[in-house]
Amino acid sequence: MKKPSFAAQLMLGLHAHPLFNRQDIAYFVQTLGHDPTRWSNNAQTLNGIRSDHQQLLDSLSCLDSSNVADVMPYVDDLLSQLEKYHVGILCPSDEDFPAQLKQLTNVPSLLFYRGNPSLLGMPQVAMVGSRQASLQGLRASREFAYQFAKGGFVITSGLARGVDGAAHRGCLDAEGHTIAVMACGLDTIYPKKHKGLGQEILEKGGLLLSEYPLGMPPLPHQFPIRNRIITGLSQALLVVEAGLHSGSVVSAKWAAEQGIDVYALPGSIYSPQSEGCLELIKQGATLATSPADVVAGVQWDIFDSTKSLIELSSEAQNILSFLSSDPIGADQIIQHTQYPAARVMAALAECEVAGHITMVANRYVRR
Repeated sequence: MKKPSFAAQLMLGLHAHPLFNRQDIAYFVQTLGHDPTRWSNNAQTLNGIRSDHQQLLDSLSCLDSSNVADVMPYVDDLLSQLEKYHVGILCPSDEDFPAQLKQLTNVPSLLFYRGNPSLLGMPQVAMVGSRQASLQGLRASREFAYQFAKGGFVITSGLARGVDGAAHRGCLDAEGHTIAVMACGLDTIYPKKHKGLGQEILEKGGLLLSEYPLGMPPLPHQFPIRNRIITGLSQALLVVEAGLHSGSVVSAKWAAEQGIDVYALPGSIYSPQSEGCLELIKQGATLATSPADVVAGVQWDIFDSTKSLIELSSEAQNILSFLSSDPIGADQIIQHTQYPAARVMAALAECEVAGHITMVANRYVRR
């Protein structure tokens, strides 16, 4: 695990300082910049700072990485706790801090992480939805995540019950990488039923992420706040199922404000779990019926435009050469190729997310 920068250690100490609270820190990040080591100098041009805050800012001016414990003697204990739980930290002035999160109105002043932080800079699709998802919603979440992961995309979600859990699971089924953004400290997994899933995400090269320090419980108001990180990290948001006033609809509003494309799966007009998605589509979200709809609609600028977005496996190429404009069922493909059914379905998923085929009445057609 990478040693925290001096700026990140300083931010960690400020979060635990008795004179500061999260609102104070957010204010200074917004007004004095992302780097807390420069706050004291920058504050000289700012009027209206409380005297106790000014005193603390003055004390920061003489700090360096060797004497931070003189002003904040508890920092070493905090760092030891992070090491105990294998948690790293990033602050906005760090090079590895996600650039897209720096554009948020309320930039996270610290990110706590367990796992592989390099995923933060990879192309991501955010998937959110109802905790009480229908069987169809769970199936769609898992299948879409599987196909996105096969296409090389990281799946970002919130590890909640329902759609979130199914999306993480579908990504892992495809041997992909997934990011779970938590609304509590990383010394615990919430909900408890997903403790095993969270551990599997780490074991398979994924990432657990939070803006909350160790020991912070999952308070209700923290869930909609953390959603801005889920959407902010991603290039597209897919809402699978959602109630009309759900957190997933809040996520879609965050995404729209951040300039991120919003996609929604349609559902029955008689299902309360579809009301949010149908309303989002009314308001301008793009209707999605396949992963290819999402991939085709987004400008993946972080890719090298000289390279193919998705390289098909040999099995997928063979199956693609067999398909035509006439609909063909999976059974026919299995019989023709003699591949195991699981391999055929995985290859079809590759072709679909790459935009080469589409499904019509449970049969496959080459585009």
